[in-house]
Amino acid sequence: MSKTLAQYLIERYAEGNNKSACDWRAGCNDGVKHPEIDQSVINEIGKQSLIEQAKELEKQKLIKPDWNSFHTDIKKIDFPMSSLDKLYKIVKCPNPRQILREQILFITELKEKTEKSWLVQYYTDILEKLQKGKFVQNADDRLFLKCLYHIAQLKDYTWKRFFSEDVFHDSKLFEKKYEKRVLTVLKKNPNILEGMHDYEILAEYGILTYSQTLAWKGNLVYSIEGNIIDSSSMIYGNIINAQTLVHSVPVSLKGVKKIITIENQANYEDMNYNAENLYIFIHGFPSPKARKFLKHLTAIADKDTPYYHWGDMDLGGIRIFQYLKKELFQKLVPMKMDVKTYIEALQAGYGIPFDEEKRKKYIELDAGELTQLKSCILQHGMDIEQEGVRA
Repeated sequence: MSKTLAQYLIERYAEGNNKSACDWRAGCNDGVKHPEIDQSVINEIGKQSLIEQAKELEKQKLIKPDWNSFHTDIKKIDFPMSSLDKLYKIVKCPNPRQILREQILFITELKEKTEKSWLVQYYTDILEKLQKGKFVQNADDRLFLKCLYHIAQLKDYTWKRFFSEDVFHDSKLFEKKYEKRVLTVLKKNPNILEGMHDYEILAEYGILTYSQTLAWKGNLVYSIEGNIIDSSSMIYGNIINAQTLVHSVPVSLKGVKKIITIENQANYEDMNYNAENLYIFIHGFPSPKARKFLKHLTAIADKDTPYYHWGDMDLGGIRIFQYLKKELFQKLVPMKMDVKTYIEALQAGYGIPFDEEKRKKYIELDAGELTQLKSCILQHGMDIEQEGVRA
């Protein structure tokens, strides 16, 4: 189907992200364009249709064609940008200028009701672009924008399926359609560390999944609403879910002389029960509820109790160690995350090469007390996963 002259002018001067189109969508009607009518335009519209439509638009004073003496050919058209609104009415399609106005109004209303700085900044960034007449990804999806707003409004933790039901009246829609897009916004918060899993990021904002569990082996006694549970008889390990984390508090460490956090499950499972050791499987960055639970350990442990962390000898492992030391255990020291252990694992064939992009991230990382390990990793260009090291 051939294109109309009105459609051609709209596509050329109103639909793109060029300066003229952006200025017009932002509210500027100034200026006159002078498109030449060459063979490519004639092919798109058709010679006879072009002539007839040009006469009609000229009659409505929307364009001024540069006719030949017989009105059978057009060299160029003088096209005032102020004619675009009327052209949209002629072709009966949505006017992007009006669409952007509605988007600005809707997002401004959400912004005015939002207190969380991360979301205020996101809305501000979108509004700045819209006010310049630019098309912005997600700005036309009101459910997506409302979803972010509802996350910022959460006062307490909620399950992901409950959140989806409350916002969309569909318990699975958030996970199916919006979760990945929402996460791209949530990750921009400076409090979110690179390397965090999606479920860990959602937990930071109050959305819980069934992945938020905590596992340990050792003589930890905790209480749930006044009821005391002694986990020491569970010599092969204990696991509590997110709901238990919310309602439980550690109260005693019977004879525990050493606390060891372990990043990967295989290594954790491989540790045998020892009455003097508390082994904690943290599988990455602990959720806010897990952090609250674990912070109680420092209050009930002897003041001389040492804290160790054993994890991957890679970028993520270094970041997790630093995070645990900052957020949980100030006396934390690395275990089996040293140059000697790294070289032994490398010689045993457990090295995993990394690309140049990751090398740049290593170089930028302040590894603190793991700087020697970082230098060794950079020298050999290999990561070592914790599973390549045995206790």
